[in-house]
Amino acid sequence: MRKLFPFFIAAFLFYVPFSNGEPLTINRFLGTAENDHQLQSHRELVEHIRTSPESTPYVDRIEFRTETEEFDIEKQKYSLRFHPRGWGETKCSKKIFQTTGKAVKAEHDALFNNVLKNRYELVLDFLETLSLLNMKKNLLIVYDDEVNVLRKMSTRDLSFDIRTLVSAEDRYVDLQLDLVKLENKLTGIIEEIKTIAGYYEEISFDEKNLIGPERIEEMIRYIQPVPAPDNVRIRYQKLKTELAENRYQFEIAKNRKYFNFLKLQYDTDDYDEPEKAFSVEVGFNLPFVNPDREDINRRKRNWLDEKLEYEEEKNKASEKIRSLSASLNRLIRQHRILVNRKPESNAEISFKKYMEMEGINPLTLLKIKKSILESEMRLKRIGYLIRRQYIDLMNITGKLSEKPLKNYLSARAEDIK
Repeated sequence: MRKLFPFFIAAFLFYVPFSNGEPLTINRFLGTAENDHQLQSHRELVEHIRTSPESTPYVDRIEFRTETEEFDIEKQKYSLRFHPRGWGETKCSKKIFQTTGKAVKAEHDALFNNVLKNRYELVLDFLETLSLLNMKKNLLIVYDDEVNVLRKMSTRDLSFDIRTLVSAEDRYVDLQLDLVKLENKLTGIIEEIKTIAGYYEEISFDEKNLIGPERIEEMIRYIQPVPAPDNVRIRYQKLKTELAENRYQFEIAKNRKYFNFLKLQYDTDDYDEPEKAFSVEVGFNLPFVNPDREDINRRKRNWLDEKLEYEEEKNKASEKIRSLSASLNRLIRQHRILVNRKPESNAEISFKKYMEMEGINPLTLLKIKKSILESEMRLKRIGYLIRRQYIDLMNITGKLSEKPLKNYLSARAEDIK
């Protein structure tokens, strides 16, 4: 009965009734990133900018003026004054609009990338926590058996060191507390998955189909830190730099208002002589007077700041690729050592050997079994750490959110539908 207890808990936690009739697979869960609530309002902004007119008029404003001389209605003057934009201002304004649209789209892609990566992390959190929970429950059975054996020995052997029993009981209690923490953590992960994905009949994340360290080693072999990757963050920062440059050029163009205005005037006092009634007036600005130099300098400073941020973003990405690649190679070597050691492990061999013998000390068997379980947990942790860093590497290289979307946790890396 005690051995069945963990399975009852697992059944209660992981097969809670959901309203959707289909199981929630890893592919389905990753696919829900397309409709994440965080993207809805931002998608409206992208669509608004896409459908907005991008044309900018060449005329800044038009004024209609009327003037009465000596309060005599017969001496009325009417005029239209056209104020054109600066030289090249319309062209720069159009560039700003186009770059803004691209930047907003890149920001949307970066937001989508974040919600997708969050789903990858939740999948790994769920599977690793569930796996460790089950393994620690098996270890708890070993600890329980160890405590029971020591209790019997304490009643039979007068020379028995009671501190051994106390230490075993402490380990047993500590492991129980660890299990409670893991169960609480898993419950929180399940709630977050349900909140994000909606309700399904069951969470059916299959650990058996996860990509292994050997396949990861093959996939990262040809990833190079230089040139810098074309990921969504770098693309977004590049467009922010272009936008800042366009605004700087726009500020310069605004100050190239050499042609100030064109004025057309009609004087009713000379209506009988049209050549005198109509007049044209033109105004020019002196080019060597520039009162808005401070705004130009501010725009240039913003542009240079964004440009520096862009270069730093590329350097950080390249350095991150180097760091992750080196770390992954070390972890994969560690994993390979543990895997190769497992069939030849002294603990495995001793356990099988002692199981066939009679009269063996039960504590010896329990220690061997404990060693085997702890080795398996260490192997499991390294395996999931490899997968986490692999997802980080796919993210920094820009592959994680490339279309069509692929499930990079799957050994086959199939498309997400």
